[in-house]
Amino acid sequence: MRSDTDIERRLVAAAESIPVELPPADAAIRGGRRRGTRRIIALAAAVALVGTGTTWAVTQLGGLDPGPQPADTFDPGGVRYVQLPTGRPVPVPEGWFVQSGVWPGIEDMALSTSRDAVEAAISGCGLADSSCSTRHIEAGDVETGDAFVQVAVLTNGCTPGYCDMAFPDQLRPDDFDQVGSIDGEPVLQAVRTINARSGSVEVRYWVGPDATQASRDAAEYVVANLRFTTGSEPLAFDPNEAHPVDVWYADAPVPVPDGWASTTVPLQLHFGLGLGASTNADAVAQLVEGCGQGDSHCSIRGFREGNLSPTDAFVYVSLTYRPSCASCSPPSQLPPDIVPGAFEVVGEILGSPLHRLTGQGPADAAIYGIEYWVGPEADAATRDATEYLVSHLNVPTSSALGLVEYSDPDDGYTITYPAGWYLADEKLTPILTSPAEILALGTYVLRPGGTNCAHVPENAIEDLFPQDALIWLAEDSPGKAFERGFEPRPETFATEKPNQEVEARYCLSDPEKRYTQWWIPFADAGRAFYLYVAMGPDVSPEVRDQVWAAVDSLEFEPAAE
Repeated sequence: MRSDTDIERRLVAAAESIPVELPPADAAIRGGRRRGTRRIIALAAAVALVGTGTTWAVTQLGGLDPGPQPADTFDPGGVRYVQLPTGRPVPVPEGWFVQSGVWPGIEDMALSTSRDAVEAAISGCGLADSSCSTRHIEAGDVETGDAFVQVAVLTNGCTPGYCDMAFPDQLRPDDFDQVGSIDGEPVLQAVRTINARSGSVEVRYWVGPDATQASRDAAEYVVANLRFTTGSEPLAFDPNEAHPVDVWYADAPVPVPDGWASTTVPLQLHFGLGLGASTNADAVAQLVEGCGQGDSHCSIRGFREGNLSPTDAFVYVSLTYRPSCASCSPPSQLPPDIVPGAFEVVGEILGSPLHRLTGQGPADAAIYGIEYWVGPEADAATRDATEYLVSHLNVPTSSALGLVEYSDPDDGYTITYPAGWYLADEKLTPILTSPAEILALGTYVLRPGGTNCAHVPENAIEDLFPQDALIWLAEDSPGKAFERGFEPRPETFATEKPNQEVEARYCLSDPEKRYTQWWIPFADAGRAFYLYVAMGPDVSPEVRDQVWAAVDSLEFEPAAE
């Protein structure tokens, strides 16, 4: 006898499998939330139900199972749609089972006339699951009369060998290669790229030797109607219909679609709202409370489900600056390009997936949290506008870094450093007068002062994160370059050896803090300098090279006569 749970599952599966009509693709029941209802209830069946009671209801439950139904022809009007987060809705034929899963780096969907096949292909992989197991459907999962289609979206980059093969407007038979066989029939596979950096799509399908013509036509219909954004298809949104919005985290303005509302809040101690933009102006207005000049408080929150409608969309960019944390795992770097395919699905709002990308910029210590969401009833123009905005946020990444040249006429020097680094606008050693601090530069926000030592940038070193770097330069009194025998400036500072015993380490709350430091006295242009450099243990080769390039770029005006 079937359990209540099994009965409930079969009823739900049956209800989900039978739509009233084919929804338009652009409004396509994203997430599979709209379901049709079978209205074929014969009067005779109703009379039989009354006459035979509960026993009839239980025994006939198998007839509600959405498994294979005998049919001579396949009717496209009987399909329902289930959305893959990075693609368009996938058509699921009537009577077919479907299972999907989302996990970092992969989004998987299996469709088949066999329930066993889809359950074997994907296990776990839900938002609340702690594990994920996916595999190809194999012999033993299906009978000779079955058919299946598997779709896997790989979101961590294109598949080698296929990076130049864009997903076509429609997959055709000659796009597929045979990769195996089951019961004597070929398993066919096509791999195509959505975007060279954001992902590829692998499509497999098979039709058993004893499958009906309807099952064969259904499998081919699914394959021919898969739609994925390749970057080459026309946009329903016109990029010219956008207005520039200045954001404090980037030098260039961000093109926000016309009709969207937006707001931004500069850094408040350790957190700032880079951009909050939405089709819903009321939802944007709820993001910020206070935070203006003269306000006594500042509250920043994210978009909330209760403030949104199914036709809305939003994009949200936050920046967090974390202090040094020896026990914290280092954050991952942002990818070179910010595109929708680089995001992970972390939840849902109103039945549609919430996408998030988190990572550290290569030029600073900011942890970027970027989210976007498109409502289940949003039109194609809103979806394309959202994806366009996500791809044009101008978040500093390794592919967008420029250089800044800074000149200080008072202290007589010029330096060139990466855009996004932080040049201190106040002295990190405010009490120190000789030598005198003239430059402090880092990949993170530099905090002045300290409690133990006045002659080193104590707080700035305390805040040094494992991926960070700090440059500090002080100048000694005129004439000291000769009195103290300072060595001439080296050809490049990168060849200088570190010194882990420099006193600055013993000014910290934890002298065993893991980082590397350099103390380099040198003379140049008749002047005497002390250069202090600190780098975290996980600093990237790119940042290391940028540190020495910045220091080597220093040019000094000659000492006054």
